[in-house]
Amino acid sequence: MTLGMFDGEPSAQPYGKLGPKDVCSTSHQELALEAARQGIVLLKNDGPVLPLSRRRHPSVAVIGPNSDATLTMIGNYAGIPCGYTTPLQGIGKYTRTIHEADCGDIACANDTLFGGAVGAARQADATVLVMGLDQSIEAEFVDRAGLLLPGCQQELISKVASASKGPTILVLMSGGPVDVSFAHNDPRIGAILWAGYPGQAGGAAISSPPGGDWAPQKQLVAFEKVSVRAGEQRRVGVSIRVCKYLSVVDRLGVRRIPMGEHGLHIGDARHAVSLEAQTIGVIRT
Repeated sequence: MTLGMFDGEPSAQPYGKLGPKDVCSTSHQELALEAARQGIVLLKNDGPVLPLSRRRHPSVAVIGPNSDATLTMIGNYAGIPCGYTTPLQGIGKYTRTIHEADCGDIACANDTLFGGAVGAARQADATVLVMGLDQSIEAEFVDRAGLLLPGCQQELISKVASASKGPTILVLMSGGPVDVSFAHNDPRIGAILWAGYPGQAGGAAISSPPGGDWAPQKQLVAFEKVSVRAGEQRRVGVSIRVCKYLSVVDRLGVRRIPMGEHGLHIGDARHAVSLEAQTIGVIRT
């Protein structure tokens, strides 16, 4: 702005001649996929469940209000995307899918459509639940009253996991933290992925683990919760020290996933440690 690049007639400025072909170039679409992949965090992988096998899991039930999401994936600060790859579409490139949207919308106000989701989980060789939030739940001037999943989402997840013939994977789309301690404690839910709002290529990124061609290995970022009862006046101090105090907590304020101490990885990993000093002192306390 200071350089005047946006002043006057756009066509007279360097960026005024850029159009959809520039925005939707191959390199930019590859970057969208890479950004989505780098934003995904693996929170749980018992067994391990991931990566899924095309041979052992020729069919996958794709369930949840965000399973075929488009606008939800790009959040509330985004331009016009070149196109969308939803989780359903992404997984469908690897295997046969059985799709059930179940809740009807993200609010998941009742369980009237749960029967179809439970039936799909019983049929398929694996089940992927794509749950979480959207901009009707959290956005500018839209605050949440708590950290739990909206409406009957938790009930749906538990019922589907109980009925699933194969492994159950929970994928969360959200901008803020969500308390899914119930899923961590449920042995029937083998894996949990947090995807944020992953952008136009979100479905391609989320579906990559079944193909086994990449490994989420990032650490989680979320702010610690301060609980204040309605009508209570209280001074709240927020002390933020990255990698120590940022965590996912439950409704009682208990840390469920400590930030900086958590980050699972699929596959082999190599780590190297180098020391510049030849001698390291030891301090006893």
